[in-house]
Amino acid sequence: MAAWWSPDNLKASVRTNVGHLYQNNGNSTKGYKVIHPCIAAATSTLERLRHMQATGPVAPGEHLVPGVYFSADLSQSDVKITLQNAEGSLLQAIIEVTGSPQWLSLNIELGEGSFAVEETVGLLVDTQAETPFSVELFIRSFREGFEHDTPFSETLHFDTASTVSTLLHQVAPGDPLANGAGYHTLVLPLPAQNSAFTLRDMRVLHSPTLEAV
Repeated sequence: MAAWWSPDNLKASVRTNVGHLYQNNGNSTKGYKVIHPCIAAATSTLERLRHMQATGPVAPGEHLVPGVYFSADLSQSDVKITLQNAEGSLLQAIIEVTGSPQWLSLNIELGEGSFAVEETVGLLVDTQAETPFSVELFIRSFREGFEHDTPFSETLHFDTASTVSTLLHQVAPGDPLANGAGYHTLVLPLPAQNSAFTLRDMRVLHSPTLEAV
């Protein structure tokens, strides 16, 4: 019999309670044990992003709020990012690309923390885009001047209609995420071409190993 914290069970639980999570806006902690520091940091950062009032141009590397920024390869390309009025969403952006950047991403810092093998990291995300595209998410871990990436097991899809998705990744022995304490950043690689998208909502989730329950 599968443990309650397994990816299948967690996904089913999250999908069942999507409405509950949205109605409570992530503020209810009833029934929860100690919150993982990266989850606490992400929740705080996303709440600041939700209340961000800024619109207009933003440069790659410029923080929208502390811990959230776009990055892009500008060596042989130009990337113009314009924030729109998100109207209750986390973020709405129009991106204009000239040339062929090697990378273009939205980055959300998760802060300091450690993850053990068999722990599950998840995202509950509400997205929308003018033209559909898919994102291969990963978590970048910084330790002692080096960075290593742990890709998510699932792909995030941006469709023309508002779409709620649940993505889960169970930490495996070979994942850099499991290599001890580090500074972690959630990276959403974006299409290296013109795009317009809305990040309507996001929750970062965590489920411990059975031994930690």
